[in-house]
Amino acid sequence: LSFQSRFYELAVGMEINMFKFRTNNFRYGIPPYFFYQLALFYHNPKANYQGNLVPLRDLGTEGQGTSLSDRKPYSKIQLGIPVGIGLKFLIAKRLVFSIEYGFRFTFTDYLDDVSGQYVDPDALAAQNGPLAAELSDRSITPVGQNGTNAGLNRGKSETKDFYGVFDAMLTLQLGKDPS
Repeated sequence: LSFQSRFYELAVGMEINMFKFRTNNFRYGIPPYFFYQLALFYHNPKANYQGNLVPLRDLGTEGQGTSLSDRKPYSKIQLGIPVGIGLKFLIAKRLVFSIEYGFRFTFTDYLDDVSGQYVDPDALAAQNGPLAAELSDRSITPVGQNGTNAGLNRGKSETKDFYGVFDAMLTLQLGKDPS
């Protein structure tokens, strides 16, 4: 199985500076900080199929939304909890460059369109079409009985997905200098 997805995220949160930092004073060095946030993000996993990117959610590759599964199609809009660390660099008065690394813990197991079990490909093709069946199991050699992987684990639904992000930011302080 393979996928790719673009993520669009809107987050609010808190930043905890480990040392004093002012945007008008170079003597505070390069202070580290921690952050934690609450995020709303959009994702839409797609697979490369014959040179085209095909959205996987609408295909129901695990039988979501059909009689083959008790699961409904997953939402493309999800909640996440970003946490991470960063460093600030004062490059000019009121101008700060920051780098940070963070993890985004999510409440979904479908960032990659994989969570539950393989379903019978013939039954999936009958309900969602042949493309859904073909993209649900791209194994070269199925290891299950009857020449399919039906009933075997496709993913591990007990754990939720997460992803990491490396950011670089440029911040300009507007208004009067902090006292």
